[in-house]
Amino acid sequence: MAQPQTLCFGPFVFEPHQARLRRGRRVLLLTRKACEVLQYLVENAGQLVTKEALFCAIGSWGERPSPADYVRLTAPTDGTTTAGAR
Repeated sequence: MAQPQTLCFGPFVFEPHQARLRRGRRVLLLTRKACEVLQYLVENAGQLVTKEALFCAIGSWGERPSPADYVRLTAPTDGTTTAGAR
């Protein structure tokens, strides 16, 4: 059985098997669709990705969700607040 893949780019660590994106201690929990999009884009870094290619790879979007449907921000694991963080 293959080990789960972790992808690193810039200051981010992407764990698609956990649907999680980290930047330092900040953690973003991704929806399944956001995880699929990010994984496809990271795996195709440096290449032109058309909307058509993206849709073929991950399927159609269906109804247009709000941005909040894609990503939820969670507190750092050390318990500090993220208020005002950028």
